Amino acid sequence: MVCSKTTVGQIYSLLAGVFTAVNTHTITSPSQTLSSTFATSPLVNTTTLDTTIDPRFGFTAVYGETTLPLTPCFMNVVELLAQYAELDWLSRARERHGVVLPEYPQVEIAVLPAAPATSVEVRLVVWGIWVGIRDIISRRQFYDAEFEVLWEGEVVAYIYITGAMDPQVTGSNGTLDSDEPLTLLPSPNETTSGILGSSNGTQTSSDALNVGTFNWRPYFTPEAKALTVTEVFLTVMAGLKNAAPHPASDKVPGPYASAAMDVYANVQFYLHRRRTPRTRPPYFQYIHIIKALRLVPGYMLEKKRFCELFFSIEVSSLPVGEGYLEKGHYVPPRLVLDAVEPKKNESFS
Repeated sequence: MVCSKTTVGQIYSLLAGVFTAVNTHTITSPSQTLSSTFATSPLVNTTTLDTTIDPRFGFTAVYGETTLPLTPCFMNVVELLAQYAELDWLSRARERHGVVLPEYPQVEIAVLPAAPATSVEVRLVVWGIWVGIRDIISRRQFYDAEFEVLWEGEVVAYIYITGAMDPQVTGSNGTLDSDEPLTLLPSPNETTSGILGSSNGTQTSSDALNVGTFNWRPYFTPEAKALTVTEVFLTVMAGLKNAAPHPASDKVPGPYASAAMDVYANVQFYLHRRRTPRTRPPYFQYIHIIKALRLVPGYMLEKKRFCELFFSIEVSSLPVGEGYLEKGHYVPPRLVLDAVEPKKNESFS
């Protein structure tokens, strides 16, 4: 099946799906819904809970009355997840942090530690963003939102999703600064200096973990199957959330797969041409998975096509890895199953 082209204006009508929120406590929401703007998307196993999240994690949500545009909301969520995914999993992000992509300024997202604390663990923020966006989709409501992130029953952080230039963000000491870098406290086992420079508007960026320049080369195959917008965004977000626990500098040992369990799509990564890992730099690292996933939705919006996508990953013009976002559930490749045991490097959320 060849994917048909879709105009950006039609993207709003393609967003779809009903998903199960995980580890949620009391949640309130306005009576009106945006259900008329949603189309049905094929879902599988919608009752599956996300067992990758620590049961001590908790979450509450309160929704306002301001409708948010869907594409800017999703794109800024992807960017925020990508920024936190690059950080050390057990580090504590200090102060507040906000994201407003220049291309999608209609929505702002802010993360603030709960007073009196001045920092929050990176993993709790990643889980909060993931659970929050799934709750928004499950309720078919795209309104301004305030999420409380809890740990062992205590509120440790707030995540705000608001319209642009919102002057009232509870707990904020000023307006959001999208250029302000995340500052970190060291984890018990490792010192992290800060977040890497990033942008969703470019396909090439500096790679602080490898000497050289990161680049990706995406293309649609002639037989590319159509994907819904929800399948693309949820698969990308799940991929970022599942890559986050891996140190960004760790080498990808072989086939790596990720998926949201109730979405009929998955994303796979392989060493270049399925070869053995490189023995000298540049290597294929988890930072490259994060960088590539960050670029997928913007590329599809630019091309006005939501389809299966293949992409090669290069560092310093040398191919190190490959990725494939495909329709359907992940099936480990038989040719490499015995050699590298890819089932040990799968993440499903």
